[in-house]
Amino acid sequence: MLTVGLVGLVGTGCAPDPNDDPALQASATIVLPPTTLAAPDAPPPVTYAPNGEVQSIQALDNTFRRDTVEIVAGTEVQWQNRGRNDHNIVPVDGADWGIADPTQFGPKVEYSYVFTTPGTYAYYCTIHGTNNKGMVGVITVTAP
Repeated sequence: MLTVGLVGLVGTGCAPDPNDDPALQASATIVLPPTTLAAPDAPPPVTYAPNGEVQSIQALDNTFRRDTVEIVAGTEVQWQNRGRNDHNIVPVDGADWGIADPTQFGPKVEYSYVFTTPGTYAYYCTIHGTNNKGMVGVITVTAP
């Protein structure tokens, strides 16, 4: 019954209006308000090319030695597992850098990543810490 009512309502809404004079329609001008695209919340990030610089961080048994590092964008960070245990390097924000599988970052293994965009990059080892305590580190990347 609801469908029948809607069909009837739609049918009457589409019926010709006695004021639909083709001469009036041809001369009518419709002015639409200007459209503006919403500005993005932030400008796109500026990235920089690799600069050949390398900073090392050691993963020991329960800590990253140099847990806080400041580098210039374009610098390669090289993590070296110098401990006796497997570790991983997991970005707190879920970014696509790091090494999640601890079996791939065992003793004497190295992992490198070039940070090309300024920002703050927090990471941790899920085996020996949480995203805010235990085996954690922060890399601050500045513009050249």
